[in-house]
Amino acid sequence: MPERGSLDALFWKAILFAGVLWVLSRSPNFVVIALLALILAAAMMPVADALERRRVPRPVTVGAIYLVGVGALVLCIALLVPVVVDQGQQIAAKSPAYRQKIGGWVESARALLGRWGGAGRITAPEIGLEEIGPVAQDLLRRSLAATRGIFTGAVGAFFSLFVAGYAVVDRDRIARGLLAFVPPGRRKEA
Repeated sequence: MPERGSLDALFWKAILFAGVLWVLSRSPNFVVIALLALILAAAMMPVADALERRRVPRPVTVGAIYLVGVGALVLCIALLVPVVVDQGQQIAAKSPAYRQKIGGWVESARALLGRWGGAGRITAPEIGLEEIGPVAQDLLRRSLAATRGIFTGAVGAFFSLFVAGYAVVDRDRIARGLLAFVPPGRRKEA
């Protein structure tokens, strides 16, 4: 192990720093997840400290906070889903009227344009089986990308919640571990 303050130690620190910067530049999502975890931990820390003074263990506090958060999320979903379903049904019921209104607008625009509108009717293009293949492939590609995005988001949310909970529960041990990287003369300031 190189001695502290030596050129070898400085070299290895620079290599480590460059490696960390390279990893962070290759995966910016990791930075977002880490910052989210730190924000969540900072928000939970005062509650955990206050309840710890009342002899409530930190893991119990973190678990209770997560249960309250999940309960609030379930309540929001339970309140929003019926409203969204009702509005979707209303739109579906009124879609023929909307189609007629839009058709009227198109006809009035055609009459207004006169000779520039052309004499022919606008028709939908015929789609053969050879055109369906690329459309289906594109739809499948987009579906897979959306599924991957949802899965990645769920894993990132779980990871950030896990890291935040760990940071709140083991705050003292993490702080001691981080202070080990600080020179002994500067630990009090850090």
